[in-house]
Amino acid sequence: ISLILAGSCEQRYPELHSAFQTLRETCPRLAAAYDPYFGGDGTQPEGDISSAEIEADRSHKNPLALHGLPQSWARTRRDPLLRVLSPQKEPKDSEFIRLLRRAFSNDYGRQAVIWGNKILQWAEKVSFAVRERSVRRVFTVGDFIKVQDEDGTDSFARLDGLFTFHQTGKTYLFAVLTFAVPRTENPTREGILECPIYDMTDRRGIVGLPSILPDQVWLVRRGEGSYVYINHDIYFM
Repeated sequence: ISLILAGSCEQRYPELHSAFQTLRETCPRLAAAYDPYFGGDGTQPEGDISSAEIEADRSHKNPLALHGLPQSWARTRRDPLLRVLSPQKEPKDSEFIRLLRRAFSNDYGRQAVIWGNKILQWAEKVSFAVRERSVRRVFTVGDFIKVQDEDGTDSFARLDGLFTFHQTGKTYLFAVLTFAVPRTENPTREGILECPIYDMTDRRGIVGLPSILPDQVWLVRRGEGSYVYINHDIYFM
């Protein structure tokens, strides 16, 4: 049973995880006896972590989560998607758990195993080398990035938070986002540079590292909730 909970069958039999999630809620003492993570992931000390290696993929080489944030950072957030430290303590139907499970499935092809004493490590930056290019990208919380949606289209989003999630001996990175969309009503472009205007939306999301595209994008604040997308070849000093 511990092997199942650790993910040995997570790709073929995701319904097993749902059954054991029910067991954990209805009989926690019995579930603790089977839990492969019991006493494991929750023992990390409070404090900063300078960097952590995370799981790579076919587009991201040697990725790192940089400038780990202390647990007190998450505890002081008001945003419900940024204040989570122990996902197993969240309601199973919460927005955070729903988005995390979807990101795990879509981006890593796995079912999220939300058991035991898992503690999320929040970070300030993510860095990775772009395969087949001699460049390395660094994105910081607050930046705008380009991500690939579930339907294969590309979208712009503000990077609200970064966290790592440890499962079955591997560390996965996820990003918390707020999406921006092109303005459809006049004015749709900025008057001087003729660059398109983007507006922030209420749409939130969590994506894994594979959905983060390496393109650097520049969205400059124009007004409350609106930004100008600098789509020219401009270098900022």
